[in-house]
Formats: sequence, C-alpha cells, structure tokens
Amino acid sequence: MTANARVDKPSRSRSLLVGEAFVSQHHEPGAEAEVDWGEAVAVIDGQQVKVHLFQLRLCHSGAAFASAFLRETQQAFLEAHADAFEFLDGVPGLVRYDNLTSAVKQVLRCRRRVETDRFIGLRSHYMFESQFTLVDLLEQLHA
Repeated sequence: MTANARVDKPSRSRSLLVGEAFVSQHHEPGAEAEVDWGEAVAVIDGQQVKVHLFQLRLCHSGAAFASAFLRETQQAFLEAHADAFEFLDGVPGLVRYDNLTSAVKQVLRCRRRVETDRFIGLRSHYMFESQFTLVDLLEQLHA
C-alpha cells in the first residue's frame, strides 16, 4: 500500500473519534457587545401584533437589553442604542452587528462597510467601535 492510499482512505476507527471542537472565547467585562433585530408577537390593546425586537447583549456577562418597536427603522435602531447604554449604565468599546441597513449603506469586501451618516454620528457621540459579520463567500463572489 502506498502512502497516498493510506491518506486517501481514512480508517473507520479514526472517523469514530472525531467530534465537535470548540474554541474558548475570552471577553473583558463591558468591552464587547452584540446587536441584532428579532421578531415577536405582543398583545397590544387586546390584539396580537408583530413587533421588532432590538437586542443588545454584553459578551462577557451576558447582560442583555431588549426593546420592542412596531417598525424596524433607523430611528428605532438609534433610540434603542441610547436606551440600552442607559439601562446598562455604560457603553461597550466594541459592538458587533449583522449587516443591518440601519447601520450599513454598502457592504464591501471582508468586514469593510460604508456606514450610514446617522450611525457614524451615534458611534461618534458614544465613542464605540463597530464590527460587522463576514458576508457569505458566495455573496462576495456574486458582488
């Protein structure tokens, strides 16, 4: 048997030993947070209404803030940040986002983004950095 044959044909016993792998993450207290929108159903005046949930979660402690809005607008996005920072009694140094249109005008390559003017104003006022999720490789190829 050649070396290539041994490499190309893994044994059954080795494949049974493969499991999940995890990379431990370390976050300094108050240093990082993640933001995203979600949806829920709320009862308002006796009627079930779909609401949009702004959610901010601190990475170290898991402390979280959520606020419901009838519409997922940029104004709601900006107001919810201010409310979250007041509720948490501080501002994380870095906030991670999906590619939300409330914050991003244009997605460039890798993590580079053209941010909206109002989002830049919010970041400048509260003095935090933003980071955006990587765009799917297939999306990048079609861009």
